[in-house]
Amino acid sequence: MTAFKPLSSLITVIMGLLILGDALYKGVIGATLIILGLYATLWGEVKEKAEKQSEQTMSEQGIEIKQEKQLR
Repeated sequence: MTAFKPLSSLITVIMGLLILGDALYKGVIGATLIILGLYATLWGEVKEKAEKQSEQTMSEQGIEIKQEKQLR
């Protein structure tokens, strides 16, 4: 489940600390860092895809402008 919904694991740990008074171990802190790393990686991939898509759109528009100038 952690691979599909990593934020729910983090929320579960926080709620366990607050409501049940569970002890926080180093393993939980490490797991939290791994989850944050996963989200950072996914965020970076989405940002890269958006930049590539905008660059592609801009280059396509440039090609269209050149073709229009050639037709005139």
